[in-house]
Amino acid sequence: FPSHDNVTLGNELAHGVDTHSALTAKIYDVDYKYVLEEVRKHNPVWVERRKKTKRAKFALQYGAYAKKIATLTNWTVEEAERFIDLYYQQYPGIRKWQDKVAKEVWRTAKPSGVDSHLKGQYTSPNGRRYVFETTMNEWTKKEEFSPNQLKNYPIQGLASDFVGMMASNLIEDLMDADGVVGERIFPINTIHDSVIFDVKNEDAEYELVQAIGRVYGLARLHMERMLQGKRLVTIPLQYDITSGTTWSK
Repeated sequence: FPSHDNVTLGNELAHGVDTHSALTAKIYDVDYKYVLEEVRKHNPVWVERRKKTKRAKFALQYGAYAKKIATLTNWTVEEAERFIDLYYQQYPGIRKWQDKVAKEVWRTAKPSGVDSHLKGQYTSPNGRRYVFETTMNEWTKKEEFSPNQLKNYPIQGLASDFVGMMASNLIEDLMDADGVVGERIFPINTIHDSVIFDVKNEDAEYELVQAIGRVYGLARLHMERMLQGKRLVTIPLQYDITSGTTWSK
């Protein structure tokens, strides 16, 4: 994989890099392969460090500031601030995109009604329109759009749209296969990025696995179709299948 001095998140995903270990290596100024090896050996020190990095990454993506990240990781505020700087150095494209969303929302902001709140909007590449409303910041005493919502909603929304679309494609494929849906294969629910099915027997499980291969094997093409041709999907969209006698645990 390429040098981490010049990568983007997309490059890391395309080359199968463990992004959490990669950023952990940058935080502690060590080689990525060393961190990855220690994590795979279940070295408790590096496993815990990777967990903290992962926790901090998700918190930052949800719009958390240094103080909140420090609380979640037991880092000092200074360490959390350094993490934020390293994160955006590693992935400058993420900050550029976040700034783009915020600018678009502010550009479209208009009074929402009788109160002083403003409403602005952002339209994602797949056509979903997100409407945001300002609230009073208790510290600055200014009307602001929630950074949590601006950073996270478009990402979670796009992921949710994709999971739902792929589940629909899978069910359609199964229905074409001699009407097995509702007879031998029963769609149960989607949970985050997972699709849950109940199957009658091993033959039905085999049919489901074959259908998953047909549909999810073309995941990148489905994603490009959902994005209406506005983006070329170059990273692999991987999936796995797990089966068992119960899914309640």
